[in-house]
Amino acid sequence: MIDALDECESDDDTRLILRLLSEAKKAVRLRVFVTSRPETPIRLGFNTIPEATHQDFVLHNISDAIIRHDISIFLYHELEIIRRENRLYEGWPGPEKIELLCHRARALFIYASTACRFIRDPSWDPDESLALLLTDDYIGQTATRELDEIYTRILMHSISHGDRHGENQEKISREFRRIVGSIVILFDTLPVSMLARLLDMPKWTVDTRLRCLHSILDVPENQQFPVRLLHPSFRDFLLDEKRCSNLPISVNEKMAHHELFMSSLNLLSKHLKKDMCNLQLPGTLTSNVDNYVVQNCLPLDVQYACRYWVYHLQRGSAIPTVKLRDNGLVHRFLLDHLLHWLEALSLIGQISEGVLVVRTLETMLSVSNSIMSGCNANALKSKSDDNHQLVAMVYDTKRFILNFRSIIEIAPLQIYTSALVLSPRMSSIRRQFWDQAPGWIRRTHEVEED
Repeated sequence: MIDALDECESDDDTRLILRLLSEAKKAVRLRVFVTSRPETPIRLGFNTIPEATHQDFVLHNISDAIIRHDISIFLYHELEIIRRENRLYEGWPGPEKIELLCHRARALFIYASTACRFIRDPSWDPDESLALLLTDDYIGQTATRELDEIYTRILMHSISHGDRHGENQEKISREFRRIVGSIVILFDTLPVSMLARLLDMPKWTVDTRLRCLHSILDVPENQQFPVRLLHPSFRDFLLDEKRCSNLPISVNEKMAHHELFMSSLNLLSKHLKKDMCNLQLPGTLTSNVDNYVVQNCLPLDVQYACRYWVYHLQRGSAIPTVKLRDNGLVHRFLLDHLLHWLEALSLIGQISEGVLVVRTLETMLSVSNSIMSGCNANALKSKSDDNHQLVAMVYDTKRFILNFRSIIEIAPLQIYTSALVLSPRMSSIRRQFWDQAPGWIRRTHEVEED
């Protein structure tokens, strides 16, 4: 069984899975049950598979009456469990309330399951939680509006619950947007402790803000496991300004990406250094470095920042406080830590991804400069002068990785020896980082300037 095929990170991965499944059918007796949203790559992928090998079942074609009957059975079952757990009276909460809750679900199982998780949450009184969900402010609204409303009420309830403990509601709201806003846009999941380090927040604060959100987030008791969304509809709701217009909980997606970019760069600037795993010998192979050493020297929050800081910059690029200019945040980071960053990528086996990251940064610079192409020549020249050093460094970085990827991948510290020595004499990278080459390198073969 493959659930939520549409959640694959890459469309290419989705197509590959579908192709392999269709080929496996020819070799072995195999039945596979796949669930997914009908995203375009998935629909096109199934179109390439002969009809005889697959059967489509579209949930939207099932009558509402059947779905509501199934939801009703689900609610009766779940609420009976909640009744027993809380030792409530026999028959709680009664058929009228269950049927009203079923009506509010409007054929959405995600509404019913979210409601049950909220009512079951030990942080709240089950009767109070149920009453909150059954207030009739929005009776008669669409299914999407009902789902938005349950998310809104759960989130506002969690904020007001924190405020009852004497905390400032504005502060709680700010922390909520910072923590939950980050969770819904992360490119990879992180455990609570790593998330707190990435956001540069006390772990206690993150734990406290997530404590009342178990009905919409999977917050494992085992702190080694990552926090996850229980359903992608929560991300859709929280990042849509029209659907989530309540100021205390609304998340500006670009601002959230911008803040994660800033946090990532700040974390890397504090953590990265030459030979961070204390390998000492330039010929030490990555394959000979114990994974425990890598995880200890490069914890998950640092690994995350290494892989995704540019992508957060890209998606938060409309924020005017960060400009891709000479001596700006990005340029200063590269001047200080470019080789350290590449060393870290090598240690975690992500040098190839580093090529894509640098190309993304190069594209951002190209787009940024081309925006000025419609302006007069003086304005364009001024823009070019504003970041020509950064442009040159990013270009040299791309060439540096492509030329030396094979050796950097297998021996990280070769970045500071053979890679630097064999770089063009006038390369901005060689000129900037030559002082990081080992002292025993006295004379070098002069590579052509370009």
